[in-house]
Amino acid sequence: MSAALPAVLFACCSLFTLLLLRSYLPLRSTPEYVLAPVFFAILIPCSIVLLVPIDLASAADAKGIVLGETARLVGWRIGYWLCFVLTWAILPILQSFSDSGHRSTRGRLIQSLRENARYQAIILVTGLVFLVYFISTSGLSFRSLYALVIALAHSYALSLAIYLMGHGLVALPRRFFQDASVTGKLRRLQTKAVGTYDNLMDATAKLLEVQEEVRLLQQRKHTVAADFQDWIDELGDITSLPESHLSPRERTMLSQSVHFTAPSSVPPQIVTEEYLASLARRLKTVINKRTRYISEWGNLLQGASNCQHILDSVPARALAPFPRVAARGSKPASLFPENWTLLTPYTRYLLHVYLIPFLRRFVATILALASISIVWSEIVSSFAPKLSLLSLTISWGGGGVVQQTITASWIAYMVISSLLSLSSVRLWNGYALIPRKTSGGSACFYASYAARLTVPLSYNFLTMLAPQQTHWRETVFHSFLGKQVNLTPLGEWFNMFFPMLVLLPVSASLFNWYERVKEWCGFGDYFNWGDEEEGEGGPEAAREGGRNSWVWREGRELIERELGAPVSASTGFLSTSGSARGSVRGNGGASGRGSVRSNAGSLGPAAARRVRLETGIAGVGEEDEGLGFGGFFHRVKNTVETVLPGRSEEGGFGGDSRAGRPRWMGQEAGAAGSRGVGSGVGSGAGSGDRPSWFRMFTGVGGDSGGRRG
Repeated sequence: MSAALPAVLFACCSLFTLLLLRSYLPLRSTPEYVLAPVFFAILIPCSIVLLVPIDLASAADAKGIVLGETARLVGWRIGYWLCFVLTWAILPILQSFSDSGHRSTRGRLIQSLRENARYQAIILVTGLVFLVYFISTSGLSFRSLYALVIALAHSYALSLAIYLMGHGLVALPRRFFQDASVTGKLRRLQTKAVGTYDNLMDATAKLLEVQEEVRLLQQRKHTVAADFQDWIDELGDITSLPESHLSPRERTMLSQSVHFTAPSSVPPQIVTEEYLASLARRLKTVINKRTRYISEWGNLLQGASNCQHILDSVPARALAPFPRVAARGSKPASLFPENWTLLTPYTRYLLHVYLIPFLRRFVATILALASISIVWSEIVSSFAPKLSLLSLTISWGGGGVVQQTITASWIAYMVISSLLSLSSVRLWNGYALIPRKTSGGSACFYASYAARLTVPLSYNFLTMLAPQQTHWRETVFHSFLGKQVNLTPLGEWFNMFFPMLVLLPVSASLFNWYERVKEWCGFGDYFNWGDEEEGEGGPEAAREGGRNSWVWREGRELIERELGAPVSASTGFLSTSGSARGSVRGNGGASGRGSVRSNAGSLGPAAARRVRLETGIAGVGEEDEGLGFGGFFHRVKNTVETVLPGRSEEGGFGGDSRAGRPRWMGQEAGAAGSRGVGSGVGSGAGSGDRPSWFRMFTGVGGDSGGRRG
């Protein structure tokens, strides 16, 4: 194999890192002192994913891409210690430095050092406790101190990595399974719209409050010190930037909304540097938060629009190009160019209705099998490494580039699973990756954890292999890191048995233990694990079936208003006032359902067709009632609900009064959708026949599908 191939792989990693930075960071406005550390913090994990299979092949004298022992040792030393310095010193300081509101570099640096000093003090106290143990077992020497630093950093990172990876091994295949159903995905987006819209409204209201505080401060700037007047003008310039601009319509709406409150504080009589720094930091925070939710709302609208157009194309078997939703921060309407002549309306219909759902289910199956293999290998590797499925797959590769590719794929899947789970924890809800608009603090945060989690997961992958078959104990990686970590019996037992605890996050995600933790301990609000909970209406909606139904209906109305569907008199992105939405919530499920039913009667032809699609025509229907007459009754109910106008809550179709009415007339609008959504478009059989383990893993309910009606 050519000796230049490792250099080519490193160049490919560098190119991939640059493209990743370009996708999420505004390169022109991001400072160089942030770009350079973030670049290396992403480049090194990518290189480690490729260096581990090279090290394995070189230690076993196998075919493929190999390097000499000296080159591998230099690579591991540079990679590990650069990751160590970046994750424990440089990136945390830069993260606080970027988030600081001070105007001067000296003030931002002092605040950053002060914030990180508390964290480092906790780490130092913990290290002193373990230092006593190391001295008692290995004696006081430079090697014991050297091993202590490596062992503590490895143990902390491994604990976090196992926890995050355990959830990702379940959430990632489940997401592919759920997205394979167009109707199920549309329903989850509609249910999620309520929380996303609330978050956007709250962030907009907070931005308006901070802007009002800056405006009041600008009126008094001539009464403050001369050194602060330019600073106040800079804050005023920030409020006039496009990302912080609020239209007059938005200001008027928010002033009448329950989301808006008077400014929490007015400028103090004596304006100090600390106050201005705090105000600047709050302003930057609310701008970033609003930008994040604008992007999420735009992506949600685009996804819901695409799903609805796919459902609308089922009767005609022709799908036009997806329209671009006029929302800021949304993703492209489709992965394929609209002017691509190979995609005719019919081929586009086949692609989105049949091929893409099939590919998603196929990928979900592969990822599910990979997750099962990793969990099984974590359990048996400590006492029966020959039974490890990861060892069998690598041995099946037969050596060479194929074996190295399989090894790199396993490590990459473990790292990706843990990193995707990182954004699900609400403890770090202030940081988010926004395409082309990610802040410097968020970039430093995610880059630091990418570098922190890759090394322990890579070594954990080695421990799951059979030593006799793979010769991983002869690698430079093991001699450099493993011997330091296993220097004491405690460290050896920790690396041997702690990864078995991956069953806890796997079980918690599989059986939704987080909701029970919230009920028992009261701190479950800090955890938001994956879209499967939010997609079904959130934890609260999961406990209250009626609430789940009206939250979905309210979200559907929000999306249709924004996309221009005539579901009510109000239209537009921010036209739905918080007071109107608050009245729906305050009156409970009956009021919300009644308003939806009354609006359903005034739908136009296109929107009425959407209601019919949601209630069963596009492969999602109710269970048959009364042998062959079930489909007839279902069609009669849809016809009555579509043609007749809605009535008041005291009687008729808009209220909850169903006394003396047949069951088929008592169903609420969208009830069939609440039971039927979840099966894919064009599915022949209902998902009620699916076994319980399938519903448990995929999150798709047993009665989520039905026959076509």
